[in-house]
Amino acid sequence: MLSSAHLPGQCEISEELAAMLNSFPKKFERVFQTTYASISQCMRKLRKTTALKLQNPRILNITFKSFRHFGGSWLAHVAEGNVIAVKKALRYKRVENTMKYIHRLEFKDQQNYDVATATTVEEIKQLAQAGFQKFDDVNGIHVYRRLKKYTS
Repeated sequence: MLSSAHLPGQCEISEELAAMLNSFPKKFERVFQTTYASISQCMRKLRKTTALKLQNPRILNITFKSFRHFGGSWLAHVAEGNVIAVKKALRYKRVENTMKYIHRLEFKDQQNYDVATATTVEEIKQLAQAGFQKFDDVNGIHVYRRLKKYTS
């Protein structure tokens, strides 16, 4: 059951995926017969196994909510603090609920970006293919940036 802080969500699926799902035997009302409890049990077992294998007890602290918080924080970072975009993606009813993802991030830190410029259509195409997004125009020069790729 969804909490009152969230809106129900539905995603559009392709006709191909719908056909695949409809090809399953119709023994039950639901396509995948599972419960939250069984998924939660699988996650606990996976966490325990992974924590032992990697010798990292902090993995035991990961929850389903951890994934939502990470995704919301990353979306807030990519959207440069656009509260409405994050609110809509996470299906919150109130902006106040979204702010927990926004307030911790620094969005204008240029050290996190690769920056490039373009003056011709060909240069613009190359930057777009490399994953850059237009950021600004300065005296007819188009300024592009992309988040730096992090390596661990």
